[in-house]
Amino acid sequence: MVWSVAWRRLAAVVGIVGGAALLAPPLHAQPRCAFLCAPDVKIEPTVTVEHLFGAARMEQLEGGEVVATGRQERESVFELILAVGIPTEIPRVGFTVETIFVPFGETDVHPFTGIAVDDRQGSIRDNGIEVELELNLSLLEPEQTGGWVESHFDIVDKISPGETPGAASVYTHKLNFELDTAFLPFSRLSEDNWLHHFEVEGSLDYVATGLPKAGDVIGNQRYLDDASRWSFSLVGVIPLAPLAPNDSDHPSRRSRRNHDWPSRGRGDRPPALIRRTCPRVRPGLAPVAWSDQRRRGASRRDAGRVADLIRAVVDARDR
Repeated sequence: MVWSVAWRRLAAVVGIVGGAALLAPPLHAQPRCAFLCAPDVKIEPTVTVEHLFGAARMEQLEGGEVVATGRQERESVFELILAVGIPTEIPRVGFTVETIFVPFGETDVHPFTGIAVDDRQGSIRDNGIEVELELNLSLLEPEQTGGWVESHFDIVDKISPGETPGAASVYTHKLNFELDTAFLPFSRLSEDNWLHHFEVEGSLDYVATGLPKAGDVIGNQRYLDDASRWSFSLVGVIPLAPLAPNDSDHPSRRSRRNHDWPSRGRGDRPPALIRRTCPRVRPGLAPVAWSDQRRRGASRRDAGRVADLIRAVVDARDR
């Protein structure tokens, strides 16, 4: 029964991701979006410090008796995150789907068989996998900071192993809030260089639901306070696809195309400005070619008048 619920939840997540991929236009499609825009894929090596603030007091129990008392310790966890970002046509709003993998986790009890590890066997690798569905609300965009910094607030549905005594499934939904600030150290490189889009990001997380509360007993530990809800992550954001995304296709970039052309040279002026500065351009002719044609026509007319005047003088002399 537990597995059937977990598989239904997993199928729902796969359906959401698949639906987003189908609704988003392909990378080679026209720049316009149908609400959801072309997604980008990134890999994010991450170091997370858990139990950052408000570490809970805990009691160690043996046979129902308290044998030790302590606090949650801060833990550093290395994670690999595969993130699919889905921009939208709504300014400063987007979605992200993340799959989080812990390659070096360890545990003393197998999470599915419940078998404990003896001293001769050491420990079991706990390669936990989590999924996050995020609503991203941009607070600060690179255009506002000269291309160096961006920041966004995320409302997250975190799907991870259940941690409360009343968890009804192996994986449970948790409401999570994130404040992410990213620095772009290579923003001065050209747009077609993949390093231009590399980011170093700091993320402050607050898990609002789904964690043990004071009085809960998990295994042989009893919580005297609510579990710590705070963590901080240091993230390296590496673009995978596209390696050099076309910023003009991104709705948050379109508005700046009519503002930053002076710094890019006269040849990159937006078409609307070219039409306003050259209203009498003939179809099929560039503005310079049209000006040259007018000058050449005037020169031919002047040469014809001079030739007619010379012929008239010669005829008068012959008479």
